[in-house]
Amino acid sequence: MTLLVPRLDDRTFDQLAAEGRALIPRYTGIWTDFNPSDPGITLLELFAYLTETAIFQLDQVPAASVENFLRLVDVCRRDDETVPVAVGRALDALHTPQRAVTAEDFELLARNAAQEDGGPDARVRYVLGSDPHCRCGAGEGVPAPLALIVVVPRQDGARPGPDRELTEKIFDALREARIVATRLHVVGPRYTAGEVTVEIVRKPGGGLTVASVREAVVRFLDPLTGWFNGEGWPFGRNVFPSELYQMLEGLDGVDHVARLELRQRADQGTVVPVAQIDVGAATGLPDVPAGNVTVTVTDVESGSAGA
Repeated sequence: MTLLVPRLDDRTFDQLAAEGRALIPRYTGIWTDFNPSDPGITLLELFAYLTETAIFQLDQVPAASVENFLRLVDVCRRDDETVPVAVGRALDALHTPQRAVTAEDFELLARNAAQEDGGPDARVRYVLGSDPHCRCGAGEGVPAPLALIVVVPRQDGARPGPDRELTEKIFDALREARIVATRLHVVGPRYTAGEVTVEIVRKPGGGLTVASVREAVVRFLDPLTGWFNGEGWPFGRNVFPSELYQMLEGLDGVDHVARLELRQRADQGTVVPVAQIDVGAATGLPDVPAGNVTVTVTDVESGSAGA
């Protein structure tokens, strides 16, 4: 939204003339005729008129001057563009960082680069990592710091991740904006396969179904629309049973969660029970599709409603 430009002075002719007449007794006691026919009042009103004109001019900036100001920030008005539109474009450009310094700068520039030329909107996270192949310091040294830009494009399908074209486009944009010697990698998230088994006891007369519970679990763990705020599961956060309990027992029609089990695919490919699904890295996200969620809904009076 464009900010309103304040008026530098909004006094009118009548206000200026009244203020001048009110000051007369302070400087002389013999001036008592304040009628318009008095020569002194005539001069006072003339000065009030000139002051009001100066105030009006003070608030005016010619279009040519505005265009000169725009050129100072490297914005030129297009042929089919009005001056206010060009000013708005200049303000947008000034508010967009041109250099990647902070984590917020990296994330904003990466999102903008992804959407250029009709590219996809993407969820982006800056993670400070280390490069084991580059060492600094004395002796053996320590791994050099590395800026990891994790990109999750908003697209359909399991395990959304950037393709080579998207990562190269983002990398090229950030390479131009980064500080000299900043090491940079653009990667997709690391997914960890998991399974959830839950048994729900629903309230009497509740319309809770197996499908709605399964959908709630999948949506809660989704990399793009999950978590309590609906902005995607936090990068690097393990899946804790307590948070699943909190989400499930907040659903309409749920009396309580009778049982909740988590399983995770081990390195050997086997699925083992776990206390929490460990995503394993700061770039990690859980991968729990609907086929990996087993739900049983039971009424308070007992009796299964499906699995």
